[in-house]
Amino acid sequence: MAFQWSLAALETLMAEDQMDQHAAVLRAFSVVELWRLRRVCRAFHRWGTAALAALPRVAVVGGETEDEQATASVEVLDLSTLRWSSGVVPALPEPRDAHAACAFGDGRVVVAGGHDPDGNTVRTALQWVRGAAAWVPLPNLAEKRRNMPAVALPDGRAMLIGGRDHRHRDLALVEVLAADGSGWSALAPLGT
Repeated sequence: MAFQWSLAALETLMAEDQMDQHAAVLRAFSVVELWRLRRVCRAFHRWGTAALAALPRVAVVGGETEDEQATASVEVLDLSTLRWSSGVVPALPEPRDAHAACAFGDGRVVVAGGHDPDGNTVRTALQWVRGAAAWVPLPNLAEKRRNMPAVALPDGRAMLIGGRDHRHRDLALVEVLAADGSGWSALAPLGT
């Protein structure tokens, strides 16, 4: 129902050639709807492609190969083409797996914790900024941790939630990286 209303609104905006002036209506479209409309509507193709390209790119940073070896590779999904590519973001300085990663709308990517190539749990963190040739170190986490989610907050901060420590114990720890990357601070811990 919402999609049909949005499609009718879009047709009106295209007829009036006012898509850029009515971005609020167009932001109501999901990524899937943008793709559907982009494919069937020539007048929408240029704007839809630009809107998809402006979204934060999905990045796969490091991880584990089929033979359980940590990797330093980075691949990025371009939402305007739905194609994965490597080389857009440089590889990590060393292989890492079981870490947290999050990407921001400005192209910045933060990676924290996980395992080093020897399988040791680490507390190091890295950041890549769009256009940079390499990853730069961030301040260390409060303790070694792995297997935790990372969330890119709208104000530019990165939040790490829970995870496991180097002794395989679950953690209730919640840490937030300042938007300028200057340090991590603890938030109230998880209840369980």
